[in-house]
This record gives sequence, structure tokens and C-alpha cells, in this order.
Amino acid sequence: MTNSKNWTKLLRLKGVVLVGRGKKITAGVNTNRDAIVVGVIRKLSLAELKKKDVVPKEVEGIETDVIELGRIRLL
Repeated sequence: MTNSKNWTKLLRLKGVVLVGRGKKITAGVNTNRDAIVVGVIRKLSLAELKKKDVVPKEVEGIETDVIELGRIRLL
């Protein structure tokens, strides 16, 4: 179980709209490895991000997986 304080930190990163648990997907293939899935409006290259807004490669020893979701609207 991951610490909700760390998830809150992820949600504060620029462009992040969702944080949850799932499986790591690499090049469209499910690796079957546990991951913290971080949904962003738009995936950006490291060069386009400020250092403070980069999603870490892992949180509490669990890999992260960044997925592009676009804008989320509540209806």
C-alpha cells in the first residue's frame, strides 16, 4: 500500500489529472508489473518540463507509468 501523501504530491504536478494503481504498459504491451499510473493531460518530453514537474520513475519502490488522457470534463 502506498502512502496517500505521496499520491497527493503527484496530483500537484503540472498537468497531472489522475493517480491510481495498475499495471505498467511499455510500448503498448502489459508488462504485468504493478505500477502507480499517473494520468496527464498531455505527455511532454523532459526538455519541456520543469524539474519540479517531472513524474519520478518510482514512488516507494513502485514503478510509475505516465499515460496521456487529455482534458477530463465532468458532465
